[in-house]
Amino acid sequence: MAKTPQACRDAVLSVADQLTHQGNLRNKYSHCIYSFDETGTRASTQLMRIFDSKDTVRYGKNEELDDNEMHRISASIEAIRDINRQIWKIVEDNAFPH
Repeated sequence: MAKTPQACRDAVLSVADQLTHQGNLRNKYSHCIYSFDETGTRASTQLMRIFDSKDTVRYGKNEELDDNEMHRISASIEAIRDINRQIWKIVEDNAFPH
């Protein structure tokens, strides 16, 4: 890292932090089973994780995909698009790969 200019390090660490933040929501929906009502308009998810404790074993929780959650997903997609643009700018600005 000592050979890497501070501005480049800061830019890379910034986009890495942003990706980590957005990855939480992405991972949540990457590990779900989706179900829809008979009209195909109302969706819900079931998380594909097993929770075990000393006394019980439970399967992942169910959640409705309401309008608020759909807006959150859309905002995350937009944020990831912006992060991707930032990554390409870092690549261009620093003439990667060296």
